[in-house]
Amino acid sequence: MKYNPKEEKSMSDQKIQCIQCNRIFVFPAEQRKQFMIRGFDPPTRCPECRKRKAKIGQTGIDGTRKRNRHRKQDLWKELCCQ
Repeated sequence: MKYNPKEEKSMSDQKIQCIQCNRIFVFPAEQRKQFMIRGFDPPTRCPECRKRKAKIGQTGIDGTRKRNRHRKQDLWKELCCQ
């Protein structure tokens, strides 16, 4: 959905159901406007589930820190430098 300044006046808070915990959360009109301006899709997870997912993404389920950032570089070094 593209941002249209004319729609800004009629924009109101939106209720969305979280895909992870099924709770209903409010997506405020101001935040909707910012998402639309940046071309983002509306969130599908509530703020609590987003925080939980971000935390797991940083540390992994087992609690160890992930190193995805350098994984491709390490793989490339293994393949090309043997």
